[in-house]
Amino acid sequence: MSFQKSRIELAAAIEDIVAPAEWAVTTGTEPELHHKTIVVGHPLEIDADTFQSWKATVPVTLWVSEADDAEAVDQLYELLSPGPMSLLQNLPTLTNGFIDTVRARDVGRRDEGPSGFLAADVDVVLKIESGLNNEARW
Repeated sequence: MSFQKSRIELAAAIEDIVAPAEWAVTTGTEPELHHKTIVVGHPLEIDADTFQSWKATVPVTLWVSEADDAEAVDQLYELLSPGPMSLLQNLPTLTNGFIDTVRARDVGRRDEGPSGFLAADVDVVLKIESGLNNEARW
């Protein structure tokens, strides 16, 4: 499986979690940011983990406007907290084992993006096995 296919599966898993709360999820390179939008970014880094596996850190950014809907800020924190809407808790179990770790960082206002929006970054580390066997090839 490629990291691109993993990103698409990651976005689908996020959609499963946030659909009841009507959040939009995108994997677009330069998406328009609207209230209650989640952007699944491209890998910040790709590193060899072991001989036959690789890890990529994919940023997932949640955007919300308190001016549009104060309840959405509560939803943003529910997505980052333990519970039924938790991205941190639920993503590893909703995917086919390719998520290594999930962690939240940098919650607050941003210089980029729409004025008056809050954002929260979630780093999702994907782990991909190469599928190579250990036989030497000459």
